[in-house]
Amino acid sequence: MEAGITALAREPAVTDLAIYPPRWTALKLLERDRQICDKVAAGPSGTSLHDILRLTNDRIYHEAGDSADNVIAESRYGFIAGAVRETVRKSMGSRIELTDKIDRAMTHPLLAYPIFLAFMWVLFQATFTLGEYPMRLIELLFSGAGSLVSAHVPPSLLRGLIADGIIAGVGGVLVFLPNILILFMGIAVMEDTGYMARAAFIMDKIMHSIGLHGKSFIPILIGMGCNVPAIMAARTLESERDRIKTILLTPLISCSARLPVYVLFAGSLFPRHAGTVVFLFHFGFSLAAFFGMGFIFKKTLFKEGDYPFVMELPPYRLPTARSVLIHMWQRTRHYLKKMGGVVLVCSVVLWALGTFPLQRATRQALDETARQIRDDGALSDSEKTAALQAHDRAAHARIMSGTYIGRTGRLLEPLVRPLGFDWRGAVALLSGFFAKEIVVSSMSVLYAADGEDGEAAPQLRSAVRRHFSPLAGLAFMTFVLLYTPCVVALVTVVKELKNWKWSAFSVVYQIVFAWVTAFIIYQGGRLVGLR
Repeated sequence: MEAGITALAREPAVTDLAIYPPRWTALKLLERDRQICDKVAAGPSGTSLHDILRLTNDRIYHEAGDSADNVIAESRYGFIAGAVRETVRKSMGSRIELTDKIDRAMTHPLLAYPIFLAFMWVLFQATFTLGEYPMRLIELLFSGAGSLVSAHVPPSLLRGLIADGIIAGVGGVLVFLPNILILFMGIAVMEDTGYMARAAFIMDKIMHSIGLHGKSFIPILIGMGCNVPAIMAARTLESERDRIKTILLTPLISCSARLPVYVLFAGSLFPRHAGTVVFLFHFGFSLAAFFGMGFIFKKTLFKEGDYPFVMELPPYRLPTARSVLIHMWQRTRHYLKKMGGVVLVCSVVLWALGTFPLQRATRQALDETARQIRDDGALSDSEKTAALQAHDRAAHARIMSGTYIGRTGRLLEPLVRPLGFDWRGAVALLSGFFAKEIVVSSMSVLYAADGEDGEAAPQLRSAVRRHFSPLAGLAFMTFVLLYTPCVVALVTVVKELKNWKWSAFSVVYQIVFAWVTAFIIYQGGRLVGLR
């Protein structure tokens, strides 16, 4: 290191920068300080220094086994630690010493990554497994509410609005509140214990592979709760290039609003491995999309090099129940506001679009067919039940296809048919532009007649199993993961970027990325014999 610093300090490009001491300038060059590198490069001998600096960095990496900026940082903090050890007297074990002992494992070059993945896997397993029990209770509550409305409100548009619009729409999303709460609790624990900063630290080298640094990983973890604060968290990045790049990539991180979709499809199509499927989509595939697109951006739109990242790791703290509950409530309140605002309004609108025009003649003909099945003496009771269920599904599909929402779906169906689903899936994805929770809410409305009255959640899972193959379900979840976030997140992107070109690019690339990836999954799976 000393030999490299001495050689660089003698270079004309360094000595020409007379306002700074040559040794200090050489150190800053090895640390890849952006301002000093730009000033040296702008000098008359700046271009000749590039190759010398690269060779010096390569030699230091070969000898020390690490980059020059990391070696310099470790040397400084090592000197500080030695000076503190020689001068400070402690009467008892401190939190700092305990933190150092824990960090030997948590920030270990090899152990840190499996520990981080294990923690996230346990979190999502708990999200699905522990959340299943309160989910059943909420299902029973909404099932009872639907039955109560059916028993006391005569058949009418008002009954349909309350039962199929409000209860089925809002209830279909609110049933996943326990899963959201457990996820928020895990994020709160990561923040309060100090592990969030460790996650950014251990991911720093990996983030450099896409031209960012560890500080950009914090919006990723925040984005698993909600993309809006995650996008705003990019304000803390010093580099404008990094800020724009992080904002463009952050919507690819799966937020809690997408979680109900994963829980619904995983529980319906992959019940034995539901927790693992939820983990893969909400964390694994989400990170893969972030890093994959980040690597493409690094090679195309953002070719400039990155710069080193140093952050202070706070001591570990035992989170208090009060602190965790406050953080959970702050995030949950935002989720519940959506239930009473965007989701409620959109559920009512979707119900209206799925009800009108009323098609009275078609309904009368279908009712007459159902009466004939019930009066058919040649059929046994079990055969009549099966025939009536099949008739109800066919009648519902025919009625829905003639409504305004059905007509819209038919126009969009050619776009999603190569992905493995029909016009209902297209309408559900279209509604997701307002809020991702509405994807489940709209499916609850679209499949409202496919099952027994008053059993919205089990009925919806049954409808998913009938209308989606496992392969189509994977393609659908992938599309939900990758395409444009909700309106609130999109508005936040526009405000933070302050550039209509980047904002338009953000929307277009995500939609194209989602469609192409879902197409590859579905059509590629079919080519190898999957269904």
